[in-house]
Amino acid sequence: MASPNFSRYGWALAPITGALGFAVLGLSGVAWTQALAITFIVALQVAAGSMLWSLIRGGKCNDLEKLGMGMALGPVMSLATGLAVQLFGRGTWGWLIAPLLVFTFCLYLRLRRRKTNTGESPTALKLDLASLWAFILTIVLGSASLIPNIASYPLNIIGLANRYHADIFFFEALSTSISKFGPFNSIFTPGSEIRYHWLVYAWSGQVTAAADASPFVVLTRVVPLIAILASCFIAIVWVRRLTKVVWAPSLAVLLLITGGYVGATYGVVFNFDSPSLAMTAAWILAFGFALVILLDLLAQSRSQRIALLIMIAILSAALAGGKISSGIEALAAVFFTTAVGLVLRKEWGKRAALAAGSSFIGFLLSYVIFVAGSADPGQLHFGEFWNRASSVQGLNPIPGNLGIALGTAILLLAMSFRWAGLIWLFGQRQTRTDPSVIFGFGLAITGVLAILILSSGLNETWFALAASAPLAAISAAGVAEMTRSILPVANRTTKLTIAICVLAAFALFVLVSRLWATGPSGGNDWVPTLRWLGPIAALVGAVVVALVLAVFLRHHTRKLRVWFGLILLICVFIAVPSRLLGVGMGSVADQPGLRDDAFGPIVPFVVTRDQNEVQEWSTDHSEAASWLRTNAGDADVLATNITFGSFIPAITRMQTLASAVNYQAMYGPANMIQPLVSREGQSWDFIDSPNKLTVQPLCDANVKWVWVDPMRSQRRDWLPFATIVFENPSVTILKINQSTCT
Repeated sequence: MASPNFSRYGWALAPITGALGFAVLGLSGVAWTQALAITFIVALQVAAGSMLWSLIRGGKCNDLEKLGMGMALGPVMSLATGLAVQLFGRGTWGWLIAPLLVFTFCLYLRLRRRKTNTGESPTALKLDLASLWAFILTIVLGSASLIPNIASYPLNIIGLANRYHADIFFFEALSTSISKFGPFNSIFTPGSEIRYHWLVYAWSGQVTAAADASPFVVLTRVVPLIAILASCFIAIVWVRRLTKVVWAPSLAVLLLITGGYVGATYGVVFNFDSPSLAMTAAWILAFGFALVILLDLLAQSRSQRIALLIMIAILSAALAGGKISSGIEALAAVFFTTAVGLVLRKEWGKRAALAAGSSFIGFLLSYVIFVAGSADPGQLHFGEFWNRASSVQGLNPIPGNLGIALGTAILLLAMSFRWAGLIWLFGQRQTRTDPSVIFGFGLAITGVLAILILSSGLNETWFALAASAPLAAISAAGVAEMTRSILPVANRTTKLTIAICVLAAFALFVLVSRLWATGPSGGNDWVPTLRWLGPIAALVGAVVVALVLAVFLRHHTRKLRVWFGLILLICVFIAVPSRLLGVGMGSVADQPGLRDDAFGPIVPFVVTRDQNEVQEWSTDHSEAASWLRTNAGDADVLATNITFGSFIPAITRMQTLASAVNYQAMYGPANMIQPLVSREGQSWDFIDSPNKLTVQPLCDANVKWVWVDPMRSQRRDWLPFATIVFENPSVTILKINQSTCT
């Protein structure tokens, strides 16, 4: 019997999503007027992306597909036109060009269709009940998953500044830098730039400027919500292309939102401390889905194929400039898909080659224009045993290189649980050469190779994490197809078997959590713990439970096949709650010390005069920042004696003579390191000892204002060189007296 068609309700998906976004913003501390402006701006972009995708697909997509792809494509298109306008120095309104172009073109096509009477629009694919349930699950779980993030990043924080992740200040300042000063000028020091994968932050800055939003609103509210919703919506429609099992889309949503590595941390797809990781999860899903649509040989015109190739190139560029590890994952996977398709002489092989070529062009252009040229590109090392991810996670079972090798294998096992459904699809003759399966294997292989070859302690794991977004969808479809194959009848036995697998998976997750809680292995005096045993115990437990179930499923003659399938099912189920396992590297700091056979010496990239982050973020800081935003000109430069970290440019939105020295030195050009360090010294020299010699470098750099932290300087009088124009217990704002400049 055909499944019910719920397409008549599809029109409501977009308004529900928009209302959710508006409510999340307003209820999380954003002014309602700002929330309305942001919702309207993002809705315009999403509508444009949805209309363009529907046009490319010839109207043969349901409302959920249009919404998901629109949420990925819309911001990317607006970002591109916004940056283009900025390059010509024409302001921050360029984001609006993309929606206007799309709306105008679609209106033209509609009028032409009426005039030429070309007939009715093509019938869209139906929206089924399984997709609707997965949509509802996304709305509920997606909203709930934002609560810890909102609690971690309150907008009116009074208290410890280190409640915010230190990188968030850098990301917020970077967002302002690109929207206010352009893509090739740095807010942290004049005349330099940031060579970094900053496209997500550029979009955040564009929306912030367009809506006149307060600091941190878009970065900590809008980006996470867009990332979650777009990723899950695309995953749902991707799963429905691979399987008709009703619970498969909901499983994909769970793997994306609540899933993680089994017995290891940093496996959360939507890592809100890294907005670029979260947002590019949606972009890599959109990239993979567009590739799959391109390789589908059914009813595609030449213009549709060209449009898809252009979209793939644009998404590849967005991934390279949004998170380079995600861009490499996508590029490697599409090349792998092409190679397999050509070797096997598949009909879609030539299309895959065209997709690989367009992906490479987009990736290369974005990398060269935005990313290449930083003084310290990635902090990644090749083939070293030092600073391995397994050592950081405390998963090495024994000391020495052998322990690191074993720990790396255990970490890879922990990562693979969420991907397990891919194995089933590969094992079936009818699906093993499906483009989705081959693309998934390309993602998995690239993620594994990064762990094996690279080392930095953390950055090498981002490749596998990027792969985990599309693999969540493919894996969910895989285990769903497995159950349909070995448990074909939806009877009481089938339901009981799946229920037992769910309960067993939860029990094994509890066991893994207890083992993880024994603490990390390592230290100067080797501390043996049982954390490393968690992934192994989970796999062994899955094998045993699956064996028992296979024995009792007497109606089935292919016991080995049933056993293997149930192992995969339980493994995927264990990954579902694994987001709750741990919160990060804080455990490493609890060790008595880091062994020199596992970790290299910690050497700062640049020696800075300031060594202290701001620890206390008070109303004094907020008042001073607000005063400067009101009274300073856009071209004015600010000097400060808070030069370590990005706190000052993030909250003032002003270009500084020198700040975030630890970031700017790494991500800026190498030839700007010495001028940057000199400017930091000039800022401090004037604040500590104002005279004609120390004020002149500030005058030459167009410094008009000085932010003084009185806890970092004993000086209280700067006359005649500067006048105090604002003062409270935590901040003194000076205005340089231009008459003293020569």
